[in-house]
This record gives sequence, C-alpha cells and structure tokens, in this order.
Amino acid sequence: GNTSLKTLKLTCGVIGDNTLTVSEYLKGTPCLEHIDLSENSFGIKGLNQIASGLSINTTLLTLVLSRNEIHEMAAQQLKVALERNRTLTSLNLSRCKLKYEGGSSILSSLAHSSTLAKLNMGHNNLGINFCLGFQTINHFKWLNLANTSIGTRGANILICLLYTSPSPRDRQ
Repeated sequence: GNTSLKTLKLTCGVIGDNTLTVSEYLKGTPCLEHIDLSENSFGIKGLNQIASGLSINTTLLTLVLSRNEIHEMAAQQLKVALERNRTLTSLNLSRCKLKYEGGSSILSSLAHSSTLAKLNMGHNNLGINFCLGFQTINHFKWLNLANTSIGTRGANILICLLYTSPSPRDRQ
C-alpha cells in the first residue's frame, strides 16, 4: 500500500457505500495523518465503520466529519472509538445535526483524551446543558461552539467552568 500519503480528502459524497473500504484503510495505513470525510451522508452504518477504523488507527491526527448527520446511536460508536484512539489531536464535527445526547456522549469520551487539542462542534443543536460536560475537561487549545444553542447563560457557564477547572499540569 501507499506508505507516503499523509492527507486524504474524500468530501461531497464521493465515498458512497465505500465506508468499509475507508475503515479498512484507517485500520491498516501506517502513515495517514489527516482525513476529511465531510458531506458524505454515510449514515449510522457508515459512521460505525469509520469509528471501527478510528479505534484501531495509531497515526491519524485530524478527523473531519463535518456536514454528516450523526444520530445518537452513531455518536455512541464514535464515543467508543474516541476513547480508544490515542493519537487524534483535531476533531471537526461541525454541522452534523448533533443534539445534546450525541454531543454529550462524544464530549464525555474526550475527558480522558490527553492528545485532542482542537474541537469543532459548531452549528449543532447541543443546548445549554452540554456546557456542563466541560466540568472535567480543560485541555483544549482551540474550541468552537458557535451556533450550538447554548445561549448567553451557557456561554457564561462554559467560561466559568473553563476558568475554574484545573489545567492538565495541575492534575498531575
């Protein structure tokens, strides 16, 4: 296989029913660092296959799944994969039609991630209670929660939690 490809962009419906192939590539590639799978509409089954590959992958740094509808069941599979993956540093789940339950599942998996520094969950309907998930998370260097229905109150809660949470250095 290709041992030099670092970045792969398969967006706007080009994957179709080939999510299993992408999953197998994620499981076996020794070099891929960035993959963009935006706007593919691969559904629950497809996202489960992608999550399966992600849980085993040891080289991927950036995963972009923006503009793919992520249902609650698929969010649970993604949660499991994120708990297992130890290399991902950037995750883009913007405009995935995530709701509170799915978004919270994913966020809870990131509480134990020491590598993820960049999280984009903008333009999802997460709501004010989603902000409470940041009580134990304070390791992001970049965070986008624009247009997530958290409102002014949620933003205030988030700022207070991020300000008062111990930094990763303080926890050691």
